[in-house]
Amino acid sequence: MQRRRRFKRRWVVVPVVLTVLAVLAALAGVVALVAAAFGVW
Repeated sequence: MQRRRRFKRRWVVVPVVLTVLAVLAALAGVVALVAAAFGVW
């Protein structure tokens, strides 16, 4: 049972980490666009 739980945790953690990285990348892109729009960079 413990092994199955670990595998379930892995299957849950992987997509969560990928989604978090995707969201951070999107936020970074938006911040860069806003900064460029206001002429900060």
